[in-house]
Amino acid sequence: MDSVGNRVRVNEPGCPVYLARKYVTSSHELFVSLFQGLGRVVGSEEDVLGWLHDSGADYLDRAADDYLRLTKSGTDLESVLVVSPTWAENHGLTEAIRSRLKEYRWLTTEGTEFSVHDSFQWTIQQKRNVANFRAGQSIVFTRPVGNWRAGDSTEVRRVADGVVTVVSKDVEAPLPIKTPDCFDVGRSRSVEIASGEKLLVRANQKRSGLINGQVLTVDTIESDGSINTREGLRIPAGFRQWCHGYVVTSHKSQGRTHKHVIVAAEWLDAKSAYVACSRGKASCTIHTPDKTHLLERLPEGTRRAALDVLSESVKQVPEEIGSRILAARISAWARLKQVEAREVAQKAKMSIRQRIERIRQRVRMWQRYRIVSQHQRIAPELLPKQDRSQHQQIGLRRDQPSVRIRIS
Repeated sequence: MDSVGNRVRVNEPGCPVYLARKYVTSSHELFVSLFQGLGRVVGSEEDVLGWLHDSGADYLDRAADDYLRLTKSGTDLESVLVVSPTWAENHGLTEAIRSRLKEYRWLTTEGTEFSVHDSFQWTIQQKRNVANFRAGQSIVFTRPVGNWRAGDSTEVRRVADGVVTVVSKDVEAPLPIKTPDCFDVGRSRSVEIASGEKLLVRANQKRSGLINGQVLTVDTIESDGSINTREGLRIPAGFRQWCHGYVVTSHKSQGRTHKHVIVAAEWLDAKSAYVACSRGKASCTIHTPDKTHLLERLPEGTRRAALDVLSESVKQVPEEIGSRILAARISAWARLKQVEAREVAQKAKMSIRQRIERIRQRVRMWQRYRIVSQHQRIAPELLPKQDRSQHQQIGLRRDQPSVRIRIS
């Protein structure tokens, strides 16, 4: 990497990439730009800048060490965001971080065991297919259905004859797979929680104020299994859709900003790399077991902009085909205008019909009134307002005796 005038040049074989220096205020922003597809750094410059670390098989432990260093031995946990693209890496890195926090006595050595729900993220079609269910799977209801309330959890007991049987409190019942949008399928996992832990909420529960993606800090744990947080919220005992909140996935990191970002990943695609590395203000550090394998998944810096490709393709279109395309566009535009004009005319026609119908209703009412008035005298106050003046014009007076007849 070298400077050329007011630009930064990244050397890649066959593809020099230039970035305007005035738009690059830090090495971190340059790294984010590279991950957006402007180019890949394949030399040793990234190691000098401290972005990418080839940590081998211990890359999760090295990331945990960086976490303790940047959080000042656990005193400033809010300043660092840790990202891993897979849940396997998430769980491994979480345990490495928790063990170091216990060494510094920020967490108690013995906590309380909880059973949480890890969702399979099944689609509607997958939840409708009985063949996907297995005994022991965890079911959490997200909406009320039958005798189940939102937040209730159960477990698959058996699958036989096209019926999924679940059990809760020793009571068996069939799972309503015809309403798959009302429940979530996953597996139960045991986690240890202590005071001071970071928890990540993975589902909404409006009545408790819990929001998907929210990170809370454990304050106290009640005897019934409910958790009080330092943010003033309470996690009910029956709510199981949460996990440790030290590490998040690339998807969950969207919309969050911290001073430092640590990424621990064996591989990253372009989207997850950009999302993860653009969350930090001051620094971004990546730990990976194999740097070469990681960079191979990133896009090449030689790709062209879509507008450039489109402009070249347009120039190559023969004149005859170009004229046909133009004629087709004009014809489509004309048909669109015809449809719009037809809709306007139809609305105007409906308005005229409505007015005619009102006139007909008034004529029928007046005819009915004339027929009745020939036989009986009607009190004017019982007539519609628009007919009272007409009622007086035909010679009927208020002071004359009248028979009160209500016209319905």
